[in-house]
Amino acid sequence: MHRDPYAPLGAPLRGVARPFAPAARALGRPLRQVGHATSSIVRPAGERRHARFEGEYFERELLRRGPRVGTTYRNADESKRLLVEAVQGLLARGVPVSELTGKMVTDEAGVDKMYIRRFFGSLDHLLLDALEDLLLHRMRSLISSDVFDPQAGGTIDNRVVHAFQLFSHLAPNRLLQPRLAAVGDAVISAYSGQLRSEFGLAETVAQREAIVGLLWVVGFLSVGHLMPMAASEVLEWLSLRRQALRNLST
Repeated sequence: MHRDPYAPLGAPLRGVARPFAPAARALGRPLRQVGHATSSIVRPAGERRHARFEGEYFERELLRRGPRVGTTYRNADESKRLLVEAVQGLLARGVPVSELTGKMVTDEAGVDKMYIRRFFGSLDHLLLDALEDLLLHRMRSLISSDVFDPQAGGTIDNRVVHAFQLFSHLAPNRLLQPRLAAVGDAVISAYSGQLRSEFGLAETVAQREAIVGLLWVVGFLSVGHLMPMAASEVLEWLSLRRQALRNLST
């Protein structure tokens, strides 16, 4: 039998309990000689508990437990931030989204493995929070000159790459699609506002061009590496697009 690490405290152990009395009778031994663990009292994390087994005491350290239901945490926001940044840090080090695990993320964040379920509900919901943070808070601008760095030979901002990877990974999850759509709407709204400010576009024109621009970035990230296009050509095309946007100004 074993304990599900994601089950709430007090949940029954998994497996089939084996009765000790029949085995003792079959062997002709008194019950006290048959090995079994007595019930133990769960104490706060860090304390020790004793398990009686075949008349001897064995001491073992309790694993650090996750948050209990109904408990108030003064550092909840800090724990959430650490988990979101852990996801982003792992992506920045080249770990594919599909290979991320809850243990990998909590080890990176330095928090208990139960925190993902407690604060986010699931790993996918945590990934969605990391996506929102990248696009809506960490990206200063989605204007092409900010996304594609001319000083770095037209290299695309890694935050955009990671956001695209997260979005692509989560998109098949139907339960998350309404929230993903809301994230998309928020990004379009923010991007169109940047276009209005940068190029003086009307609201409807800016919204249309924001959608076109985002679709272009998605296409570039999906198959751009297969296109016979040098970085200098990408920068030249972006320069022409910026000029076209200026011509659309009111």
